Formats: sequence, C-alpha cells, structure tokens
Amino acid sequence: MTTPNTGGFAALALDLPIEERIQNLCEKLIAIHGPGHTSQESGGKHLNIACPKCLEIYGRKELRSRHLAFNLDKYFRVGKWKPRLGARPPKGYAQCMKEHGAASLEELLGYTPISERGFPDVTLSRFVDRQEDTTYVDPLGRLVPKVPGNCIPVHRLPDDHPCSEYLRERDLDPMLLWSQFHASFCSEGRRELEHDQPGGIPLNEQHGRGWRNTAQGRLIFFSRMQGSDIAWQTRVVEKDGLYLHPYSSAWVEAEPIRYQTGKGSLRNRQLCGFEHVVNSISPGDPSPLCVITEGPLDAAMFPTRGMAVLGKFMSEEQALLIRLYFRRVLLAFDAGSDKPGAKAHTQVKAQLESKGLVVRDFWEGSEYARDRGHDGKIDAAQLGYNWCAAQFNNTCHF
Repeated sequence: MTTPNTGGFAALALDLPIEERIQNLCEKLIAIHGPGHTSQESGGKHLNIACPKCLEIYGRKELRSRHLAFNLDKYFRVGKWKPRLGARPPKGYAQCMKEHGAASLEELLGYTPISERGFPDVTLSRFVDRQEDTTYVDPLGRLVPKVPGNCIPVHRLPDDHPCSEYLRERDLDPMLLWSQFHASFCSEGRRELEHDQPGGIPLNEQHGRGWRNTAQGRLIFFSRMQGSDIAWQTRVVEKDGLYLHPYSSAWVEAEPIRYQTGKGSLRNRQLCGFEHVVNSISPGDPSPLCVITEGPLDAAMFPTRGMAVLGKFMSEEQALLIRLYFRRVLLAFDAGSDKPGAKAHTQVKAQLESKGLVVRDFWEGSEYARDRGHDGKIDAAQLGYNWCAAQFNNTCHF
C-alpha cells in the first residue's frame, strides 16, 4: 500500500498572481497523480485527478475515471469562496467522488510520483486548462449539464428496439421509467462529450469496433430538481453477455464502461427520482417511507419510492434533502457483494442516521421474498418492500 510522505508548499509562492498559483498547484498535483482536467461546477472550479486510494484498488481504470475532485476556488478563496467578514475559513478541499471521502492537500502532495507507483508508462504532460462546453446556467442560476444528445423517451421506442428488449428482459415498464427518471435512449450523442482526456489516457479504451466514450446507444436517466435536469447517468444496453454497439444496432463482444455520469452533473446535490417520489406521497401518510439505492435501475424496482444516489457516496446535502420529506428509509445498497459495496453501504447508512433518519436494510425484505419463491425482480422487490414497511408499521404500498 502506498502511504504519503511529507509534502510542502514551496511551489505555491504567495507573491505570484492567483492564476499562476492555481496553475502551479495543478501542475504539481498532476506530476504526482497523473493526467488531470478542470471542470467548472456550481461549487467552483475543480481539478479532477486519479484518487490514489482508488488507484490502488482499481488500477489504470482510475486514471480515466479521476474520482478525486480538488476545489481550486475553495482552496484559493476566490469566486463564491472569497473571504467574508465573520465567515469561517472553508474546509475540505479535496473529495473522492467514489468511496474514500476527503483528502488533505498535504496528503496529496506527499505521495510519490505516479511513475513510481506501478505506472511507469503514464505520460506526464504539462497541465492544460480545459474548459468544456458541457454545461449551461439554468433559470435558478445553477450550472447544470447539457443533455447528452438526441434522447428518445423509452416509452416511445418501437417494441423491437434493442433498448425495449433490454427493458422487457428486466420486467421494467418504460412508462414508469419515464415517470420516475425521464428515462430515454440516446440515439445520437453530443460530439463535444466524446473527446479523449489530455495526457495520453483516453476516457474509454478503444475496442476495435469504434467504441468511444459516448452517451450514444445508451439508456439515459435524468435527475430533475426544481425544473431542471441537474444530473444524468448513462447505462450500457446488454443482452446475453453482448453489448449494443453505440453506432449500430449490432450486439457485440466488448468491455465498455457500464455506467457514466454526465460531465457537470450536480451529483452531490440530487437524488435521481426524488421529485417523482415526493409527488407520489399520499397526503394522508404522516410518515412516508423511501428506498435509497446506488443506481437508477435498482431504484426502478420501487416505482413510487425508489431514489438513486448515482454512486457509492452520499453527501450531507443529499441526506438533508431526504430529511425534508422522510423520517424512515429503506437502504437497498448491496453490502455483501464486494469491499467497496460494503464500505459504501456503511457510509450512506451513517450519513442518513446522522441526520436523525431511521434506517433499515432492504436485504431483510429481500430474504423474505426469496423464502417465498420469488426471483428477485419487480414482484420480489414489491413483496420485500411491503414486508419492510410492515416492520416500520407503515401502511403505504405500491
């Protein structure tokens, strides 16, 4: 395991203009952690680099995913983070968006260079500040992601469309998916979302059949909050171990990235399906119950109660959002499949309980359904939900 050593701030000379100080810090971090890029989020400008802890677990894949986001504006106290009279200095500049939480600048600067951590072939190019045309300002002043391309609502696809076949195999109702997530099929992706990242590491490895990092040919799940889609996630379409090629209707062998969250998505400020679930609450229900999952397809098992975090980490803002309308939560995270899953389950549960929410694990209801011969799909999810709701003394049903 790689451990940080001592790191210094000599290169971040305070007498330099702020732009040069930002540039110097970015180049210093990239020299240690490999290729990176900037993104403009609602919380400020971020440098996205490989999370060193994720790199140890997932290897080269993390050099593409770049789960560690360092808030440059927050660190240098510029933009919305300019010092205000009486305000405390902000904390928490770097955050792993997958599973490892916060990291200090001292830790990040203390790691040995990436080339000495088992990746000698990584090209360490000079940092290039990349501003992408992937976001826009919505009517509420939020910087939100543009749609990934031409998206067709799933309930309007022909019955013989590959995406329609995929949903039928999973017993998913296209109309319910549209109501819950505005689920769509991307027939043509935006080209500016498909380019490779600088430094020689592509977003998605080529597979000999023209695969690119594209939303095209994928299911799209939108997260709508206060009238705008502030986040979206794609899911590759598959059948019998084959994957739908993004530029044709052919099923092919490949290893595409299964899930991708849209660039510029406000992931930590949303819950996919939140508004639909809130609108489904019965006026006579004094203490409604919701189900929290990692991804939209899991949340789709609970058509009127399911909401997806869109990842393995729940922010404090997401937990507070749930607390606005709910007091009881069923947590449908898979805690036993692997170590990251178990860690995510623990983090999400702790975050919810810290806000005073009563949390039960859905696996109890899942076991109840399996004991009665159900196969783990929609019918089992509904039976398991109703059993868990009864344990909560809750009367709401599908």
